[in-house]
Amino acid sequence: MRTVTFSDASVAKLLNDSFVCAWINKRPRQKFTDGLYAGKPLKALANGTAPDNVTSVFAAWDGTVIHAMSGSLDVDAFKETLTFARDLHDKVYEGVGRKPDAEKIYAEAHCKAANNSTDCLVRKIHFRLAKELRSIREWYPTIFEMLFGDDCHD
Repeated sequence: MRTVTFSDASVAKLLNDSFVCAWINKRPRQKFTDGLYAGKPLKALANGTAPDNVTSVFAAWDGTVIHAMSGSLDVDAFKETLTFARDLHDKVYEGVGRKPDAEKIYAEAHCKAANNSTDCLVRKIHFRLAKELRSIREWYPTIFEMLFGDDCHD
């Protein structure tokens, strides 16, 4: 994702305009050499590849997890994920606080997204997130196991 999705100018603009970005390396001991694929054409991995390695988490200013998606995502899929997270945030929050019906709005939006998706992993994640509105402190590090179950290994 770093060399294809995050390098796309439209993704960078959407991230910079709407989000505060942070990067957490889940496997800090694993090192990758920049330029490893120098001279080879860059291409995105298939969507959903490496779900136990890459997770994009979108949280509000107070740490509430608005959305999360696992696996590598190409530019279009990542922009769709960003847009969903941004739009859901705007529906759940008013000013600096949550709307009184935030949990209902959140659950309905994730259920609708799950029902509209044809991708099994995307459906699973939306349905799981729809169960409850929680903070990143409550999810992490279990968000990885929650999203991937037995498929999550270090």
